[in-house]
Amino acid sequence: MTIFKLIFEHDMVLQPAGGTSNAKEASSLEDFLKPVPTYSRFYFTATDMDTQRYGLSATRHATLLRDAFRQVIESGTSFLLSDGTTSANFDEAIDRVDEGDAMVVVTGDRQVTPFPVIGSSGSFKDHIQELTSLLDAGHRVVFKVKAHDGYDLHLFSRDNIYRDFFYAFQPLIRDDLRFFSINGKKARSERFFYFETWSLHRPPHGIEEVFPETPYY
Repeated sequence: MTIFKLIFEHDMVLQPAGGTSNAKEASSLEDFLKPVPTYSRFYFTATDMDTQRYGLSATRHATLLRDAFRQVIESGTSFLLSDGTTSANFDEAIDRVDEGDAMVVVTGDRQVTPFPVIGSSGSFKDHIQELTSLLDAGHRVVFKVKAHDGYDLHLFSRDNIYRDFFYAFQPLIRDDLRFFSINGKKARSERFFYFETWSLHRPPHGIEEVFPETPYY
């Protein structure tokens, strides 16, 4: 049995740790009235309950899940890696990304700067300015996140594309593959993240199982 989890969070404010403004400076009325840009993020992970392997790429349905992800983001795009090289093929690109690093899903023909190399000891939170600059330009950024076994995918976007992912993954549901949609604002602990290990029969509030007949709201 594969438990696939799509964790989403919308209307996020992405700011560098500590903020960007000097705490001693009073905010102006113009700053107060300026709209704050918001973003969406999506985290894709899975658990193979039979083998107790944790990671999107570590389950027996890894290829199906990866194909559904690619279906949403690949059309009409190219992928820019941190070394400055590009690929038109998602599978080739993600295989070349080191765990912990990212690639830019390039849309349009505007010049794009690669996302910096993060490394095993870093975090995307150390590069918020670079991330938001890419998102504001209409691109998306996919992080290849190390899991217990294999890797997960973590995507940031300026627009909310949850609906596209919902309809891409829903047809994969079967007796041995269950799909759970999770509100990321609730998933703040490791215990919640791995709910399937202790409360699969009754998921906590904020986790909804998607069935073949579940409508999109």
